[in-house]
Amino acid sequence: MKLERLPPIRSSLKPSNHPYLNGAWTPLMEEVNAFDLDVIEGTIPRDIDGLYLRNTENQVHQPLGRYHPFDGDGMIHQISFKDGRANYRNRYDIHRRWCRGRPGWHGARAPAQRCQ
Repeated sequence: MKLERLPPIRSSLKPSNHPYLNGAWTPLMEEVNAFDLDVIEGTIPRDIDGLYLRNTENQVHQPLGRYHPFDGDGMIHQISFKDGRANYRNRYDIHRRWCRGRPGWHGARAPAQRCQ
């Protein structure tokens, strides 16, 4: 497996005991590309050719108020399959306020805006 790490993200998130900011839900602070993933058991069928995408919460900045995963920052995870091999990459869901180092959401109804 070959791993490529992108520059780390600066986070304004403070330590918290919130259940969706700890344990299995602890936010990731880096984006990566992983090529030719190691298969732990068995093989990946060679005829699988496609993508698996997962959109998840991934809080990076301190919430403006009470935290709920639907109101926060997000991350897209991708696993691509081709010729019996798999590659992985993840990327943050970017919006203008996020790029400026501030939380971008006042709640689920707030409009999303891309960085300029």
